[in-house]
Amino acid sequence: MKAASFFYPARATGLTAALLLLAVCIATVNAAPPAPWEVEGLRDRPAPGFSLPTLPETGTKSLADYRGSVVLINFWATWCGPCRREMPALNRLADRYRKQGLSVLGIALDDDPAVVRAFIRRLGVRFTILHDPGQQVASRYKVFAYPTSFLLDRQGIVRAVYLGEQAWDGQAVGAAIEKLLNAESTPAQRPEK
Repeated sequence: MKAASFFYPARATGLTAALLLLAVCIATVNAAPPAPWEVEGLRDRPAPGFSLPTLPETGTKSLADYRGSVVLINFWATWCGPCRREMPALNRLADRYRKQGLSVLGIALDDDPAVVRAFIRRLGVRFTILHDPGQQVASRYKVFAYPTSFLLDRQGIVRAVYLGEQAWDGQAVGAAIEKLLNAESTPAQRPEK
């Protein structure tokens, strides 16, 4: 009898350990960050919609508010060195193409809005900053590294994905933006005057 009572608890403990290990593996797989090919899978597809609060707090903006414009969405964080380095070039890009119909949206992923407000004030950021502290929007865009940017055409289709720090003043980026700005929008998609 003692052997049997010893055997079953050990077997049950082994089974419990195996089930626990399986649960941890499943949780790890489900919590794993997106892979690079997943973010690239958004290209030539409609951009996921979102609505986020602005910083400074002046309300909320949704992606639908920018329908009819070419949009550059830049996911970033204040603690990210490459993100900080590219901010001045994003300012210049926004200034250069704003009147032609480019909207630059920076989506800050920091938890503390006060840190983001201080950062954008210190750098003199001149484009719209949205706040995604829970990273729900970043998750929908399969963002796995910072900065990550998406260039959308006037119909809201992702036309380019940029991983990491970019030369936003460069010829290649300028050509891609100008091509989208010069493309005809359909009458239903033209911004209202």
